[in-house]
Amino acid sequence: MIKILDKNLWKIIVENMPIPAKDLLFYSKNKGLLMGKRMNKPAKNYYFVPGGRVFKNESRNDAIKRISIQEVDLSIDPEECFSIGVYDHYYDDSIWENTKITTHYIIEAILIPIKDNQKIFNVDSQHSEFIWINQTNVDNLNVHKYSKKYLTDILNMKKI
Repeated sequence: MIKILDKNLWKIIVENMPIPAKDLLFYSKNKGLLMGKRMNKPAKNYYFVPGGRVFKNESRNDAIKRISIQEVDLSIDPEECFSIGVYDHYYDDSIWENTKITTHYIIEAILIPIKDNQKIFNVDSQHSEFIWINQTNVDNLNVHKYSKKYLTDILNMKKI
């Protein structure tokens, strides 16, 4: 059974431990990598890939499916996705205002190949909009360095 943590306990955990998470890399060869403009800390006001933490007793595949539904309202089959690696993400802030709490995620990046005719993704409470980021616009937009790294890593892969 998945257990959602009390907010005070969650704050203590973020302050003292890394957070296991999945970032979902929706990628189209012709469009690029899907990113949303974040409305919340950390990475507020940056374009960033959809993602989220993994809950206790939640399987890898269940986490991927849940995060996809919550973040972009798209049902995906985890068997059609694959990991491109594990990344550490460090932030100097957290969701709590007026604190010195930093955030550390240990993230498995999941590549999800998307067809060019895929439906428009729905925004959620974390993002104000979604756009496709690629080599032609990545340097002209406020794309977070961690999401830029994902795009670079995808473009350097031999097969997608």
